[in-house]
Amino acid sequence: MQYVVHIYAQYYFIHFKRKIKYIFTSVQIYVLLYKIKIIIKTTKTWTKIKIMVVYWHIFILISY
Repeated sequence: MQYVVHIYAQYYFIHFKRKIKYIFTSVQIYVLLYKIKIIIKTTKTWTKIKIMVVYWHIFILISY
């Protein structure tokens, strides 16, 4: 029984580490997009990009 619990704990730990990695990645992407926004300064394109990033974020959180 303890062995099974250990395997589950390991699995969740790996799972958790992946999620943190993706959150960090998406934060980096947000920063990058913010820098791009400063360069572009067009609200319509920026909104489209932001929506795409949000969808991508949700997709990753669901798939992992």
